Amino acid sequence: MKRTVKRFVRRRIRPAARRTMKAAAKRFVPRRIRPAARRIYFVPTDTLDFLLGRRDALTPPKGRIFHNPNAFKRIGNEFFRYFVDLGDLKPHERVLEVGCGIGRMAVPLTGYLSGGEYEGFDVMPKAIEWCQENISSEYPKFRFQVADVYNKEYNLRGTYKASQYEFPYEDESFDFVFLTSVFTPFLP
Repeated sequence: MKRTVKRFVRRRIRPAARRTMKAAAKRFVPRRIRPAARRIYFVPTDTLDFLLGRRDALTPPKGRIFHNPNAFKRIGNEFFRYFVDLGDLKPHERVLEVGCGIGRMAVPLTGYLSGGEYEGFDVMPKAIEWCQENISSEYPKFRFQVADVYNKEYNLRGTYKASQYEFPYEDESFDFVFLTSVFTPFLP
């Protein structure tokens, strides 16, 4: 009986409570303080993960991950398989990721792009800073830069409008270019 109750709580109650908290946070927590609120919310989990060694060096703390922190690796690995199997990505190619965020797609590529290079850019300065400190420092052929574009959710200090921004790369300088979850925040 105890097992059944625990299983019910784990499978039904906890996810429902998380969805309710998430909806309440979106409704009542102002956009400007959501990143700080997310980091505070995950402090206990991130601290335990650090102390117990449950997080590898290429996985950001949950409080820094913007979407679905529990699936960071799973989603990155799933898309990596798409890139190789469906997109025919080769280990020697130059890759550009538009909207790289905190490196969810870059991390699985670190073990694959043996002769290639990776460039990623995003409007989130803190995410780029984390990628530079944790990914580029170990994998110098992986470079990240901030796109100085204003975004009401992710970069209030951006200088340019999206319509004015030009990619900081030469034309036709990449073999494989992709975007993931870039347009999701703009859906109605």
